[in-house]
Amino acid sequence: MAVRTTDAKVKAILLSQYDLDNTPALTDFITEANLLTDWVDTCDTDNDVSDALLTLIETNLAAHFYKIAEQGAAEEKTADASVTFRGESGMYLESTLFGQKAITLDVSGCLAKRNSMSKKGKQTISLDWLGKIPSNQIDYTDRD
Repeated sequence: MAVRTTDAKVKAILLSQYDLDNTPALTDFITEANLLTDWVDTCDTDNDVSDALLTLIETNLAAHFYKIAEQGAAEEKTADASVTFRGESGMYLESTLFGQKAITLDVSGCLAKRNSMSKKGKQTISLDWLGKIPSNQIDYTDRD
């Protein structure tokens, strides 16, 4: 699918939350957000998420990916002054306000489910055969 958001849209929401004088090019972050938003669009089999919501989700995901790449200090102190930034807790998409907002905007629940699966890690189930290979097996009629 085509990219839904732009540098300008992502910079606008970043600048509304943070005092950034010189935001870098956001192309890579938008590409990452687009891939995840395309997945949401595919996951949403009931078509609950409109194109407008997909654009907002993609924009917030791009800002999220930017913020996790450019982590700010949680606390700064000097001799006479200190500052603690607004709290953002959690991991994965919950680690930034933008990721939290993207989860909220996704009314299909696909991002929340994926975020939950990411926390658990990839779950795999395996089955091992503990019997004999077919050439070493005794036919049922020949058994005692």
